[in-house]
Amino acid sequence: MLQGDSFSSLPALDPVPMQEPKLTQLVEALLFSSPKSLTLPEIAKALHADKDAVKDAWEELGSFYRHSERAFGLQKLAGGYLLATEAHYKPWITQIKEIRPLRLSAGALETLAIIAYKQPITKADMEEIRGVDASYAVKSLLDKGLIRIAGRKEIPGRPLLYCTNRNFLEVFGFKSLGELPRPEELDLTEADAEPDEAPEQLALANLPPAYAEEEDPTPN
Repeated sequence: MLQGDSFSSLPALDPVPMQEPKLTQLVEALLFSSPKSLTLPEIAKALHADKDAVKDAWEELGSFYRHSERAFGLQKLAGGYLLATEAHYKPWITQIKEIRPLRLSAGALETLAIIAYKQPITKADMEEIRGVDASYAVKSLLDKGLIRIAGRKEIPGRPLLYCTNRNFLEVFGFKSLGELPRPEELDLTEADAEPDEAPEQLALANLPPAYAEEEDPTPN
């Protein structure tokens, strides 16, 4: 056992030189620490790196994760990439972590679908399609970060225009709005539709189950 000043007699150790991190390590560090998906320009700007080099780096990372059978990997969402646990590990993750689904009422979900397909759109146009007041649904969607104000429509009164945002794509697992199911592609029978129901509302049944229903205070 070392006693007294014995520590002073130990030989001095040369500090280990810090190696310059590789671009793949830097990209991985950014993705690991980000709670949302990051786009190629965002990463390139943060690292002051060439976009093509960053693209090569995250493709290398994606290949590494796949071939090393990791429990997580790169997921392409909302035009960017996100480090996320693979979906088939969810049953085990929920044993230690409560995963709360996003709660949307039927009215809010219908309003969200209308915005997604008709954006940018005013609240008055949403109400014309649904036939009921959309104030509560719009506020709920804004509070949950699924839509944003896109500007004003150049008509008398200049009403606000609403559109979906990147968080909407991430929550529902879309890479872009181009992945939204098109109404004409859906297998809809006449029995499924109400006489005045818009195709965009019927497309709701095909959205990923990223939500749970909550009570809607507005009549439908």
